[in-house]
Amino acid sequence: MTIALRSLRCTFSTADIHATFQHLLSARITNRLPDGSYLDLDHPAICDVGYHAPVPSSTDPLQWLREHPDARLHLSWKSDQDWGTPRWYGHMSTSRGRLVKLSNKQYPVTLAGVLDLFRQTPFELGVVGPMDSGWPWDQRDDSRGRRSYGFSEGHWPHGLACAFKGAGHDRLAHRRWLEHGPWRLIRDEARDLSVVQFHAVDARPPLCVEQAWEGHKRMGLSEEGGVVSVVPRFSLFKPTLYDRSSRTSIVMVHDDRPVPPLEMIEAAKARFLQPYLDTPIDQVRFLFLRESNARRHMHELWLRGLSCHAITATGEVDLLEGYHADPPPPPDWVKAEQDRDGLG
Repeated sequence: MTIALRSLRCTFSTADIHATFQHLLSARITNRLPDGSYLDLDHPAICDVGYHAPVPSSTDPLQWLREHPDARLHLSWKSDQDWGTPRWYGHMSTSRGRLVKLSNKQYPVTLAGVLDLFRQTPFELGVVGPMDSGWPWDQRDDSRGRRSYGFSEGHWPHGLACAFKGAGHDRLAHRRWLEHGPWRLIRDEARDLSVVQFHAVDARPPLCVEQAWEGHKRMGLSEEGGVVSVVPRFSLFKPTLYDRSSRTSIVMVHDDRPVPPLEMIEAAKARFLQPYLDTPIDQVRFLFLRESNARRHMHELWLRGLSCHAITATGEVDLLEGYHADPPPPPDWVKAEQDRDGLG
């Protein structure tokens, strides 16, 4: 079976940029030509983007990174041969000492290949970005009110998939968020790896945009999303009390005040970032003074791993004690993909 060539774009947040960069360099993704042959890995064009300075082509990029740990290193591979449109190139770059980005303009993308890349690469957050034109790339709304979503921090916008490995799961409001979205979830328990596929591999715009966009929003940095930002900015989260014995921040919810999703994700962010000196937060409790209002919010709070209590005639009650909700049925395209690739 012939595999169509697509524009492969990946980013990886990592705690060990040297190990990640070394693995991705040895994976021979960026120097693979459209015909399956390879350009010489030893002679990419190299520059330090941070200083806009060329680096001698004989330089070992790994040694350069060791000597310049904060360098924004950029490696590129180009060919004089005409491979048609889009013009072929490959590149790798580093940023902020924690991010590795790569692309290959014409690459045979398969889900099995993507899974293997995520399994073998050391990283915490990973993204496979859009593989075709026709996505809402910029941050302005398109004609249907859509925009791109993702992890930010230098990552490509969400496209085919994203992944969490090990400590990367801490960026989720709660791990149960993985099982409650319009996407396909593939788990590798041995590696503590969660891969979220947003659209069918072979789908092209506008179909892949239709399949993926709602998932991008819920698995990206959005008001409705379940991923926490590392920016210590809080617009709605305003805790009322603090229980030092349980290290719990408490938000009082009066009458029928709605608790918007943004307030919930900011509560999860406070738990993750620990922004208050001498006030550690292990949990955030929303304490509703009206039980009926609490019950309207309990599922969304549960999804984000937040606590939902209500004041009742018998006193304060934990409404989430013993609560569980089954995952929703996956989108139709997920079953078709599972039948086709057999990857779970």
